[in-house]
Amino acid sequence: MAEGNDVFDVIVIGAGPVGENAAARVVRGGLTAAVVEERLVGGECNYYACVPSKALLWPMELAAEVDRMPGLGLRGPIEAPAVFDRRDEAVSHFDDGGYVNWLEKLPATKRLIVIGGGPVACEMTQALHALGAVESTVLVREDHLLTRTEPFAGEPAARSLAESGIDLHFGRSLARVERQGTDGPVMVQTDDGSRFEADEILVATGRRLGVHDIGLETVGMRPDGPIEVDASMRATAVPDGRLYAVGDVNGLNLLTHMGKYQARICGDVIAARRSRPPARSGSTSCRSTASEVRTVPAAARAGRGGA
Repeated sequence: MAEGNDVFDVIVIGAGPVGENAAARVVRGGLTAAVVEERLVGGECNYYACVPSKALLWPMELAAEVDRMPGLGLRGPIEAPAVFDRRDEAVSHFDDGGYVNWLEKLPATKRLIVIGGGPVACEMTQALHALGAVESTVLVREDHLLTRTEPFAGEPAARSLAESGIDLHFGRSLARVERQGTDGPVMVQTDDGSRFEADEILVATGRRLGVHDIGLETVGMRPDGPIEVDASMRATAVPDGRLYAVGDVNGLNLLTHMGKYQARICGDVIAARRSRPPARSGSTSCRSTASEVRTVPAAARAGRGGA
């Protein structure tokens, strides 16, 4: 652990996979680095997002495979407590005391309203429906699912959700949300006056970039959007080239593996500045990449597309 008055070549804000890769890269290049983290080393992907969500999805995918295999006759109800225990096992044994197990002891609700139509909304709707949310309703602002992909990519997901008994409502925006009492049902009213009632509500409408409260104002930047960067991941608004932005904060591609790719570029560029002027040759397109939505059936994307 570093002392408060230590001096380092590089300070990395954020100890998620992207920050870890950036720090490791500059150290490998011969520089010293310190990592500053407000919460948990490992980032949201390990504790709240990718790892726990995929731990919930995997049993559902296996059950779907059994359904498609003729002659097995092994299909039965999924035991939600066992699935949640496996999820907690995946994320709760990193030997980092002081945190709460992801959704610890929270039972699967019977009536669920999901707000959103992106990958998280689709994946979690299917998973929680299979785990006991038998009355699931999805409210989507757009006119189809998975709007960041080609329009046809969301059609199989929509059919699968509907065929499993999940209600889909497109072109709906929230107007009001109200819970009756402290543990009563949740009432949701949309902009067209429709009303929906459920036990719980899951909001899956996107993420806020982590650019607030990190001191961007001190270098003349406003924390009201992505940090614009060049091909070497340097922030273009800071003229002396001392600030770099990788991962979600630059808005190029909000995927963990793409953030790690950017971190490797950034770390190599910073390390190279010791021996030569900063430069980056070649293409660093972070918008054209492969990605997958783990619905049943799954949807994959490669390249830019027309969406």
